[in-house]
Amino acid sequence: MRLEGKVALVTGASSGIGAGIALALGREGAKVCCASRNVNASQGTADQINKEIGAENAIAAKMDVTQNEDVESAVRQVYRRWGKVDILVNNAGILHMRSLLEHSEKTWDETMAVNVKGHFLCTRAVVPGMIKQKNGKIINVGSIFGHNGVAGCLAYGVSKMAIHGFTRMLAVELAPYNVKVNAIAPGNIVTPLNIPLYKSMSATGDIEEGKQILAEKNYPLGRLGSVTDIARGAVYLASDESDFVTGHILFIDGGYSVP
Repeated sequence: MRLEGKVALVTGASSGIGAGIALALGREGAKVCCASRNVNASQGTADQINKEIGAENAIAAKMDVTQNEDVESAVRQVYRRWGKVDILVNNAGILHMRSLLEHSEKTWDETMAVNVKGHFLCTRAVVPGMIKQKNGKIINVGSIFGHNGVAGCLAYGVSKMAIHGFTRMLAVELAPYNVKVNAIAPGNIVTPLNIPLYKSMSATGDIEEGKQILAEKNYPLGRLGSVTDIARGAVYLASDESDFVTGHILFIDGGYSVP
């Protein structure tokens, strides 16, 4: 159990990468608060953790990461239950597949609110406790598009570039307090969020064909990523094994960012 005795808060834990990370942390012994706007779905993630490990080590919290009241309420819930937060995983995010001229002001603002402001509000809420205990791990979920320019999802890419910068800035600011801040930059991970992309890659809109075309075109390893691929990286960054790692962007992308 690499995370025995640790307490984690995972945002966007209702499905996809967030749920996968929450499950992985729970399996390694962490107590986990699964937070999202869809509290019923997050409760499903918490229930799965508790069922697998045979203990009440996970709870669900309703959290819209763009609303400071929601964020602070969820953090208070964790403190009432377990008295601390050792690990924050800023995972909640949205993706709009649109070019510049297809972006409305609403699309831009919504993307920045969830993908950037949300990370800021959640981090600000847990850092005082981490400073007090002189220990903490913050893991931000960025993207390969936070590194490589790509057409067709402008607001999303810019928001993830911001998160990579946010990670590096905070890593320096919080280092004196032994709080490590890192990010994971996933390649394309097979989740419901990416179904529109897979459809767009196929002339007929076939999802499986779109996945294969995307993998062969962009990924040297010849496949797209799985939630498990990302969750394993998150466990490493949350564990004591990464205690000398901060300000790092961990690319888990099947070689996408290499060429």
